[in-house]
Amino acid sequence: MTGIEAPRPLNLGEILDRTVQLYRDRFLVYLGIAIIPTGVLLVLGGGIFLALVWIGSRPGTAAAPINSATATAIGVLVLVLISLPVLAVVLGVSSLSAAAMNHAAAGALAGSRPTIRGSFAESWRRGWQYVWLYFLQSLIVWGAPLIVWFGALMVLTLIVAGVGRGASPQSAGALVGLMTLFGLMAFAGYALWMLLCVGLAFPGCVVEKIGAWKAVRRSFRLSKGTRGRIFVLYLLGYVLGLIASMVAFVILVIVIALIPALNSPQHAQAMGMAMIFLIYGSSFAVQALTKPVYTIALMLFYYDQRIRNEGFDIDWMMERAGLVAGAAAANGELLAAANGESKTGVNGEPRSASGVAPTPTATDEPIAVPVQIESAHSGETLGTAHLQVATETPEAIEATEVAEASQPENERQ
Repeated sequence: MTGIEAPRPLNLGEILDRTVQLYRDRFLVYLGIAIIPTGVLLVLGGGIFLALVWIGSRPGTAAAPINSATATAIGVLVLVLISLPVLAVVLGVSSLSAAAMNHAAAGALAGSRPTIRGSFAESWRRGWQYVWLYFLQSLIVWGAPLIVWFGALMVLTLIVAGVGRGASPQSAGALVGLMTLFGLMAFAGYALWMLLCVGLAFPGCVVEKIGAWKAVRRSFRLSKGTRGRIFVLYLLGYVLGLIASMVAFVILVIVIALIPALNSPQHAQAMGMAMIFLIYGSSFAVQALTKPVYTIALMLFYYDQRIRNEGFDIDWMMERAGLVAGAAAANGELLAAANGESKTGVNGEPRSASGVAPTPTATDEPIAVPVQIESAHSGETLGTAHLQVATETPEAIEATEVAEASQPENERQ
């Protein structure tokens, strides 16, 4: 990857500085990729909001009264029928956009000039893998704990209602509220921790082209030792988004206040709805601006952890030196060793007890020369990589010497 001039472990400040540089270099590309999912969410959410406002504004008719229970059941059924396709569309668009963003970040780090069309084309090739990975991340971080918390809340409510029959309603309500508060705190803590653990799954899936489950497991291993720095990244991103939202809200309020026709009492209700919709839209605009920051920074964290733990800098230097086959073999062996899957040598032959492939006989085929790979961060030996080195037979060496001896003296000089 030529985007990193000298691969080495980076501190948090250097990662943030590199993130700003990459974002600024291809700002329109990252913004264009991020606008697509946020725009879809804005249109779908705005449509549902307008539909609810229209339904609520319709006057009721006494000629056709509707039972409240029946109306509730119909409303729930309609909501479920609408939510299922909406969730499917949101899942597909969000996952492909996340993959495209990671492809753009990886391409920028590799020294290329990513485009919106090219990034989405890359993500489309393995679209189902990215959709499955996005669904897994959402289920692990938000879905499963939310279901558990809701179920526990219902059980605790029933228990409190049964135990506190003789108590006052105020005491029972306070107990339920306290349990709800503790449940929300536990849910928030779990969601944040899991977000830090699976944050490197998409970079691993995109760069290494591995499956969704394997990418999640690899993220758990690779994020060890850097989750604190990732938490600082999320905290800074949240503060940045909050400031941008406040600025957008102030600008909207000033613009609306400067239009006298909108401040009349006749337009009070319409103005309230317009303000809600504008605030809703500005929040999505802020998300589109800040989302590339997370993606680029997490890609940098991914490569930084590989440099610290897997000797990725050695792989990079081997590739720069022209040892492409050796670099690919070393990278493959390091990844296999990290996953506990290294069982054979580079040329497919079984390893010996010492982990070094048997020495081949003299031939004109390239041989695998073992090289010990050590971590640049801890100094520990990660494994043995094998470089493909071309050899010559004795006949070829003798023919070369004869050809050189037959050349005129002036040509040899």
